[in-house]
Amino acid sequence: MDGDTYDVTEVAATPGLDLKVDFVSVTKFTHVQVVAYYTGSTASHAISIQLYDWQRSAWDTFNSMQGDGVVMHDYSFFVPCPANYIGTGSDAGDVRVRLNHTMLGDVTHDVYVDVVALYDRDWKVDHHWGPWR
Repeated sequence: MDGDTYDVTEVAATPGLDLKVDFVSVTKFTHVQVVAYYTGSTASHAISIQLYDWQRSAWDTFNSMQGDGVVMHDYSFFVPCPANYIGTGSDAGDVRVRLNHTMLGDVTHDVYVDVVALYDRDWKVDHHWGPWR
């Protein structure tokens, strides 16, 4: 997180926002990190954070963000079956992350993205259980 952000403004259409971030040559990953904030209305607007499932040809929602002003949030999540989200054949090694606002957009709403990253973390190494910490 370097504080430099990518600003995406909604459009007055449906969907209001559909930002895709593609990764190439991925062989494995277990976690996705999205660090961003959304300036949309907290009551009525939300942006889904999704991964493309190459096995089912469908988008799966793992997290979401709602407007809250100007505070960066970490929307990281664990991916239980990451092989489903790594492309094969002509899409071999591709992983797609999407920020998607399916509702009618508002041109006064913005998403500021600082990080979109994939990580390969060994759960047994990164997370310690029990009193031996």
